[in-house]
Amino acid sequence: MWYPIFLCTFASLATAIGGLIVILFKKISDKTMSMCQGFAGGVMLAVSFLDMIPHCYNNSIKYMEKSYAIAGIIGLFISGWVIGVLIEALVVPTQKDEKGQIYTAKKLIFITTAVIILHNLPEGVLTIFSGINNPRFGLSMALAIALHNLPEGIAVAAPVLYVTKSKSKAFFQSLFTGFAELFGGVLALGLFHSFISESFINGLLAIISGIMVQASICQLIPTGAKFARYKDVFIGVLFGVIVMCLGMFII
Repeated sequence: MWYPIFLCTFASLATAIGGLIVILFKKISDKTMSMCQGFAGGVMLAVSFLDMIPHCYNNSIKYMEKSYAIAGIIGLFISGWVIGVLIEALVVPTQKDEKGQIYTAKKLIFITTAVIILHNLPEGVLTIFSGINNPRFGLSMALAIALHNLPEGIAVAAPVLYVTKSKSKAFFQSLFTGFAELFGGVLALGLFHSFISESFINGLLAIISGIMVQASICQLIPTGAKFARYKDVFIGVLFGVIVMCLGMFII
């Protein structure tokens, strides 16, 4: 039982390592901030379209027809998109007296942290239950998720460092976000073990992919462009997609 918890902890800590990468910078410039948000957006798009949705489809067609699987995934994806819009409306504070780059960065802190926490919760469930069912596959899953979590830590820590100039706050924000994965896995293991099924995890991943795509397209990429140029954002997006593709190829 300790082995899957160890795997989940290992994957969770990768987010904090991403935060450590950020605090190696003396400061976060507007251009760096722009590229970091593009990088985060590219990572989320790649994870959603090249990993999470194909994973949902491949598992769903094992127990339902392809047409039903596709319709179900699209419906859940759209539900996730709507949840992403609600997150922006409910989680992001409205401070009309505060304008400019600092307010934009604060907005990104709330959006990125909320989305990645929601993304990490089902990942924790997936890591732990993969480790229980198949230790070797669980290790591969933990390594893949750890690679996903590195850039997520960068996405969380960069705006915190930009706003607060505090390296410790940036690091602990990424650490806190990463441990949402361990929390989700342990909670599911202890309280909801009998309710967790492959179809439940598939549905959850489809919803989370919708949230991540909405956050990337509607928030991270366009908001990142406010710090510098769209060219810098799209360089970050391209780099994020390449990094995730290489990570998935290695695993």
